[in-house]
Amino acid sequence: AGYEWIWLLDDDTFADERCLETLLAGVERAPRRPSVMTSVVRWRDGSLHPMNRPWLRLVPRGRYAEAVATGLAPIRAATFVSTMVHRDAVARHGLPPGHYFVWLDDIQYTARILREGDGYIVPESTAVHWTPKAYDTVTDTRDRFYLKVRNQLWLLRGPSFGGLEWIGYARAWLRGIGTYLRRSDDKARALATVLKGIRDGMRREPA
Repeated sequence: AGYEWIWLLDDDTFADERCLETLLAGVERAPRRPSVMTSVVRWRDGSLHPMNRPWLRLVPRGRYAEAVATGLAPIRAATFVSTMVHRDAVARHGLPPGHYFVWLDDIQYTARILREGDGYIVPESTAVHWTPKAYDTVTDTRDRFYLKVRNQLWLLRGPSFGGLEWIGYARAWLRGIGTYLRRSDDKARALATVLKGIRDGMRREPA
């Protein structure tokens, strides 16, 4: 339809009445042409939602100061709770990977875009992620943790991260598995979930 930005939200997102307005205002003052803009995501009680903490970008201090001077912070990836993606990025990178659903499709997609492009978090743009509890993909110990194990392996084998970022993400993947196993009441079932995720994550991604 000719729109410049696509605003992505989860089905359990409650956007503040000025959420989109402030995202677009952030675009106007961004020091570099952005491909992705994202909101601050909170839980029901107003605290930052642990599943949607911003992935800040490691950039030279000058570039960070450049962004902070405009009231923004550079990001490396974002979730789809409230994130805008520029149409040029979609034209270049295609659509999010449907076979990742339900976890990490957003991280894979935005990290792939932002490996070369620029993105920012807009502090005054706020959305609420209305989950039953303030869990994240590690502290949620249900069987769907399989998807996290599998999809993170796909991420590590794909083009989203490289170099020191890849090492950091691999360490986070291992720590997450350890936390999941420790917190699970049924250790045998939890281990089977992890092993199934590793097995399928080592297979080729669906076309």
